[in-house]
Amino acid sequence: MKKMLYAKIKRCLKKNKFTKELYKNLSVFKRQVITRKKRKLMQENGFEIISLIHKSFNEFRIMYFLDFGTLLGIIREKGFISHDLDIDIGVITDDRINNNFIRQILQSKGFKLKYEYIYKNEVVEDSFVYKNIKVDISYYKNDDQYSRCWLFYIDPNRGIDNKTNRDEMNVVELTYSKISETKIIKINGIEMQVPMKPEKLLEEKYGLEWTKPNKNWIYWKAPSATPCNELGYRKVYE
Repeated sequence: MKKMLYAKIKRCLKKNKFTKELYKNLSVFKRQVITRKKRKLMQENGFEIISLIHKSFNEFRIMYFLDFGTLLGIIREKGFISHDLDIDIGVITDDRINNNFIRQILQSKGFKLKYEYIYKNEVVEDSFVYKNIKVDISYYKNDDQYSRCWLFYIDPNRGIDNKTNRDEMNVVELTYSKISETKIIKINGIEMQVPMKPEKLLEEKYGLEWTKPNKNWIYWKAPSATPCNELGYRKVYE
């Protein structure tokens, strides 16, 4: 009953020109409150989650590394970037290590699968939730020279209608020098794995200016990014 009443009030607010701005401001305020809560959770539980992943993956000799914003924060700031609200992990896949194996390990530790991202009929990324923090696992493929992963986004210039197909998304392929070794570092007494040359990978991901914060950063326009012609799909798990 309360949900129906709330929905009715929202519809009424949207119809009134004066209250449209009020409704917009309330929505912004709500997002800001949620963001502050997520930042607090990252500070409280982020290192604990990384430690759990590290111990779980090492038990099965899985080559993983901190990735994207998480790697950037750990290397550049020895902690989490203030606006980063999730944890990014890269996993090098092979005949033994695949997304199903990773899911079994993490779900056995209490991680809940939230999203899977499918490109060319393969799962290229999974998103889990643990202690209300999202953990993104990017599945990398290695060849003789390069390591590749794939990320999803909505290109505003491409005109995808999310109202009719919420799972359809654009895909970008990210290509880096081959990541074949990792090393263990310790921050705040917590062990974690990073690429053997993390600074080199960060330069390939973010450019020569990676040591300086950039609030205007757009990940699908990274130096190593190539837009894919085919679209991908996101599957949502309840």
